[in-house]
Amino acid sequence: MRGIVTWFVKNSVPANLFMFFLIFGGFFVSYPTMKSEFFPIPDLSTITISVPYPGASAKEVESSISSKIEDRLQGISNIKKLRSYSLEGAGLITIQVFDSGEIDTTLDDVKTIMDGISTFPQNSEAPVISKLEPTEKVLDVIVYGDVDERVLLNITKQVNKEMKELSEVSFTEINGDRDKEITIEVSEKNLEKYNLSFDQITMAINAGSIDLPGGLLSSKSGDLLIRTVGQSYNANEYENIVIKGQPDGSQLLLKDIATITDGFIDVESYYRWDGVQAMFISANLVGDQDVLLAAEQLRKYVKSKQSDMPPNVSIGMIKRAISKIVLIYYIEILLLE
Repeated sequence: MRGIVTWFVKNSVPANLFMFFLIFGGFFVSYPTMKSEFFPIPDLSTITISVPYPGASAKEVESSISSKIEDRLQGISNIKKLRSYSLEGAGLITIQVFDSGEIDTTLDDVKTIMDGISTFPQNSEAPVISKLEPTEKVLDVIVYGDVDERVLLNITKQVNKEMKELSEVSFTEINGDRDKEITIEVSEKNLEKYNLSFDQITMAINAGSIDLPGGLLSSKSGDLLIRTVGQSYNANEYENIVIKGQPDGSQLLLKDIATITDGFIDVESYYRWDGVQAMFISANLVGDQDVLLAAEQLRKYVKSKQSDMPPNVSIGMIKRAISKIVLIYYIEILLLE
């Protein structure tokens, strides 16, 4: 060993060439396989369990949910730290594991144990079990134009569907869209005219807009599932709901007594771009996906999509990236601590 060191000391040129080979050779070998990130993402190694219990006090949640889960999870070997938080209306348990490589196995063990707990209160909801995963935002795709909001929403949903099919994109989120709302307005004049009450109209609407299972019909050729499909989803379908039968044999329909409108819920803020209404689609990554490859794939998609957009509607993107970790429960924990 001393002879090799002595030889390198006496022969500086070969030593420098060898060092140069190691540095640049290692760079060119490892660089293509390196994952690109805008900001370093920590390894969370955390599992969360949330059990909603509407109307329950924190003390009730502690005794009937949190303590039961804690007792049953004590036997899992890979658990590093177990914390429970009993809140009004919900119980929250966080599990930190020793070996992040075994978190999926630990997650399966937790789900198995939770499935075996049958003593939760009757009014509590099903537990939500998940592992916290860091997500990295690549960029925002913007769909905007001076068109009806329904048209813009449909186009945005189509773009969102196509973005989800891109190989380098984990998941997407639409921002700026409003939930749909169907309003039914009945005047007092029509109530008096047809001798109706609001309760009667409500019952008729509920009965006329519903999907009902009809059971199973068995035969020699197989089983047939029977189901009545009557759920209404837009104003045109609600218009033809029968309110009651008339003395002359005709039917009084909802459109005869009410004004039915397809619209959207009221919100306090709207998204606009270049002076017109806009909707944003956030592209996100999870796991080992490369942010630079995803960004390049999205840029090519947006560029090719620009020529296919309908009249008065445009598509673009915000060339920025924000690294974030979706830790809704974790934020709550920090606040509690």
